[in-house]
Amino acid sequence: NNDTTEWHTYGVKWTEGKLEYFIDGELHHTITEFKNSNSTGSPNGPFDQDFFLRLNLAIGGNYIDAPWDDPINSVGATNGEGFPATMSVDYVRVYEMRKPKEVEVKDTELRKLLNEKLGEKLGTTRAADQEITDVELEKLTDLNLDNSNITNLTGIEAAKNLKNLSLNHNSISNLSPLAGLTSLKTLSLKGNKIADISSLAGLTSLTSLNLEDQRANAKPNDKSFASPLKDLTGNVVSITNSAEVINDTATPGNIQLLSLPANGASSILNAPWTRSVTIGAVSATFSGTMAIDTSAIPRAVQPQPQPQPANPSAATHNPANKPQSAVSSLLANTGFNVFLGVIATLALVAAGLFILR
Repeated sequence: NNDTTEWHTYGVKWTEGKLEYFIDGELHHTITEFKNSNSTGSPNGPFDQDFFLRLNLAIGGNYIDAPWDDPINSVGATNGEGFPATMSVDYVRVYEMRKPKEVEVKDTELRKLLNEKLGEKLGTTRAADQEITDVELEKLTDLNLDNSNITNLTGIEAAKNLKNLSLNHNSISNLSPLAGLTSLKTLSLKGNKIADISSLAGLTSLTSLNLEDQRANAKPNDKSFASPLKDLTGNVVSITNSAEVINDTATPGNIQLLSLPANGASSILNAPWTRSVTIGAVSATFSGTMAIDTSAIPRAVQPQPQPQPANPSAATHNPANKPQSAVSSLLANTGFNVFLGVIATLALVAAGLFILR
């Protein structure tokens, strides 16, 4: 196309660390430092200072519509007939970015990693605990935060332009900060502590989703308790019944413990689950194992040992239940009386014999 009368939109965007140049919305050139061809090692330019925009007609090089091979001749002209050339400016618009707001990032590890990613994106060096703004997070489109010991995603909700997010093998349980990231195309949450995935229901642009191998936790205070496992619609996800743990049929939505670990044994019972889910056009398997800590559940009172019977006492042979000393005295007196009776009898017999003589 050699028509140099067409209109084009030129754009310049300057942010922390770089200048970007656009033609008709397409990025054509980026500058990350100020220097000329005769200098080396120049520091980054003062991109946080005031700038001036000059609109002029360049000589030579390329027009937008077609190359200009000869600096004497303009496109489509011969013998200099293209001069004098003109450039008309229909409008100039200046947009000021909104005032950035600090984003609360509670997880120390997440803050450190976000600052690393922003440093790479913006071409700057950032401290691990540096303040992070919503405007900065909106520049991120891809994040891989696997194996990073992240427990809390608060703050990531400001990264509204994320398209690919990987958070495998962390300790994440609450997915609510992801609920508004509707630009996401791929999301991987394998190997976390997720029991409830209802916050993901609105992410209908997803083309890839991984929710496997979760390690959920529960610590009930009763043998029948409400299940924390929830699918995309908030409905309870059934566990796989076992000899110790089952889905409570008497109270739908509850989990029932049929038996508790013996005293001295581990207080943990494991309950696996698996559920197929669909978000938009993508299907995934939500699976894992819930570790149920039974230590807060009251145990049945154990029977106390009964006292052993005492040895038979003299009371058994003492119907009158007299004191032992009295019984001994009584027995002694009885023996003495018997002895006197025998002597008296012998005396009487002797007297009788004497009379007969």
